[in-house]
Amino acid sequence: MATVKTTLVLDEKIWSEFRRFVEAAYGTTRKMSAGVEEALGSFTPVAVLEAFCVKRWNCLGLVSFISRDRKSKAEGQGIDGENDQTDER
Repeated sequence: MATVKTTLVLDEKIWSEFRRFVEAAYGTTRKMSAGVEEALGSFTPVAVLEAFCVKRWNCLGLVSFISRDRKSKAEGQGIDGENDQTDER
C-alpha cells in the first residue's frame, strides 16, 4: 500500500476532540495517522459529501440524488458510449 504524507488545517476544537478519541481508542496519540485513516475509511465519499452539504447548505439528499443520477446515466451508456436502449419508432 502506498502512503501519502499531507498537511491538514483544522479547527483546534475538532482536532482536540479527535486527538482525545484516538488516545482513548489506541492508548496513545502516536497512532494519529492510523486514527485518521480509519476515520476516513469508515465513510463513503457520498456520505462525507452529504454531511458537508447538509451542514453547509442544508441540502439533505442532494449528493445522493446526484450520485444516483450519474450512475443511471452511466448505466444507459454502452462500452463505446452509445446508448444501449433501442430506438422505438
